[in-house]
Amino acid sequence: MPHLMEPMGDPVHLRALSFFAAVFGILAQIIYVFTDDRPRVWVTVMAVLAFFACAALHAASESFLAFLSLMVAGALLGFVAEFMGDRLGIPFGSYDYAPGTWLKLLGVPVIVPLAWAMMAWPAFVAGRMVGKPLLGAPILAAWDLFLDPQMVADGRWTWAKTTWPKINGIPVSNLIGWLLVAALMMFLLDQGVNHVIDFEGIPLLVLAWTAVSSFIGHLLFFGLRGSAIVGGIAMSLALAPVVMAFLGSAGGRQGRAGGMSRGNSQGLDALDSAGGRDRGR
Repeated sequence: MPHLMEPMGDPVHLRALSFFAAVFGILAQIIYVFTDDRPRVWVTVMAVLAFFACAALHAASESFLAFLSLMVAGALLGFVAEFMGDRLGIPFGSYDYAPGTWLKLLGVPVIVPLAWAMMAWPAFVAGRMVGKPLLGAPILAAWDLFLDPQMVADGRWTWAKTTWPKINGIPVSNLIGWLLVAALMMFLLDQGVNHVIDFEGIPLLVLAWTAVSSFIGHLLFFGLRGSAIVGGIAMSLALAPVVMAFLGSAGGRQGRAGGMSRGNSQGLDALDSAGGRDRGR
């Protein structure tokens, strides 16, 4: 059993597997666009499992504690939130899952808490990269502004009548619930990762793909232009600090590289000058 603060294996190998899982998830989501009805259900399952594996493997490459935190704060808390939502209408509002669509545990489709975890990790990592773990909450909630209208349109769940105002047919109570649950997830994940996270390519890849593909899919393929606009704006605003920090970091790295090159060039010039003086003597 690994030490809590140590990776659960070779970090290089774990991140390579995480990357391949992300690629598989991306391919599955591309296939999703060209399927319908029953095949789309199984493609959805494959995509969720792939992205969940991506998140779990990446967390495992950080530490055993990070992996455990993701399982508790992401999967377990996601299950509890969905169970309460399905039975009590708290904290999202009242809704019902379609019968016979997915394998369920206590009325909750098994892949739903896995979907919470698969996006909670990259959202958290993005927030930690800019020193603001709770930034992951609006990133996660912005994703649902795409997800919920799409799943309702596909008939995966339905919302009960409510007096709450709606965004693209989804009660605002759902957005509030997502923000609250996501904030708790980010807080718990932050307790399990006690070191500085630098810019991580795999979580950023997943977030970038999710934002861009969701916008394009809703706008061009799913006939959900309202959620394309609202989700696109929300995701852009939520990710803006991450993008700005990433561009600043990239510029800083280029500046340091340029400084080193200029320093090396000046050093070589100095050596050439010294050599010339020696030859002159």
